[in-house]
Amino acid sequence: MRSEEAANENAAPRAPLEAGAGWTTRVESLLNWSRSHSLTPLPVSAACCGGAVSEGGTGPAYGLDELGLGSLRYAPRHADLLIVGGPLTPPRVSAIRRVYAEMVDPKWVIAYGNCACSGGGYDNYATGPGLGKVLPVDIFIPGCPPGSEALLDGLTKLRAQIRGPDSGSP
Repeated sequence: MRSEEAANENAAPRAPLEAGAGWTTRVESLLNWSRSHSLTPLPVSAACCGGAVSEGGTGPAYGLDELGLGSLRYAPRHADLLIVGGPLTPPRVSAIRRVYAEMVDPKWVIAYGNCACSGGGYDNYATGPGLGKVLPVDIFIPGCPPGSEALLDGLTKLRAQIRGPDSGSP
């Protein structure tokens, strides 16, 4: 009997720790859910992708409001999602790095269009190899330019990625 009592006494202090671990997991899950539903996008686009990003955010059939993203922001300190489209020239790369450094944490990046994903169809000295070589990219959306549906699909996938693999909420 004494050994069973000792085993029960040793098990009692562990129970609150295990319960606390579940609590922090739930809080973290709640924070990730709220982050995924309150993204603030900052578009940095040039060429044909600039119009496509604007259309995706303000078009009549598709709107970022459906995903809880609200309107586009043009201040890096107010944004946590960077959407980069168009060719990456050396001056643009330095500006994009500076904007990324000024954004709030946690932050996410979407490469929008073939030029941002892989350097595009240009084979000259003025374009870079792709955004993945410059910044950590979360979602790549290929196309020249990608449609509004592709942007909304990429944003939906990013929201699922932010929530985590074990989340079942939309």
